[in-house]
Amino acid sequence: MLKSELARELNLDASVMSKKCKDYFVTAGKPDERYLSSESVNHLREAATLIELNAARTWREAIDRVLGQYAAPVPSEGAREIVQRIDQLETKVTHVAEQITLIATYLRERAERQGSARAAGEAGMGATTYLQPNG
Repeated sequence: MLKSELARELNLDASVMSKKCKDYFVTAGKPDERYLSSESVNHLREAATLIELNAARTWREAIDRVLGQYAAPVPSEGAREIVQRIDQLETKVTHVAEQITLIATYLRERAERQGSARAAGEAGMGATTYLQPNG
C-alpha cells in the first residue's frame, strides 16, 4: 500500500501522512518504505485509532504504544518521592565520606606518631646487633 492510499483511508493529507510515516519508521528503527508493508500499515492504523479514541495524546505516544515502547510519565507525587529519596541518599553518602576522611586522617597521624617513635627508639639503641648462626 502506498502512503497516499493510507492517507486517504485515514482522512489525512498526504504530506501529513508522510511525516507520520517518517516518525513511525524512525521510532521503529526501520528504513523508510516506499510501499508500506502489512505490518507497517497495521501499526499506522492502530496508532491513528488510538489518537481518534483519545487513548494517546500525541502521534509519538500512539506509535510508542503500538510498538510496545511506551512508558507512562511519572506522576508528580511519585517524582517528588524519588527526588526526596535521592536527596536522602546523597546526605547519607556525604556523611559516610566525611567519616571515612576522619578515619583516614586518624590512621595517617597514628602511623606518623608510631613511625617517629620507632625512629627515636632505634636511634637510642645505637648499633644494632645481629645474631650469628652457630656454625
